[in-house]
Amino acid sequence: MENTWEYDRKKIESDKIQDILDELNILGTNGWEIIWYEEKKPEKFGGNYECIVLFKKRKHETKEKCCDS
Repeated sequence: MENTWEYDRKKIESDKIQDILDELNILGTNGWEIIWYEEKKPEKFGGNYECIVLFKKRKHETKEKCCDS
């Protein structure tokens, strides 16, 4: 069996960290693994957290993309 990977990236924004964690957990359930994560905290109270995430998973798991880039 060939051991190839599929990669994708996603930008996630929310004013609640739990919303970001919920989205990451859904992607993980679908076989995506985080290989890089960068988070920018809100500049002011009530602003959005902004995350850029790079994912990978084995190509044979699905042909669907994880993210709308």
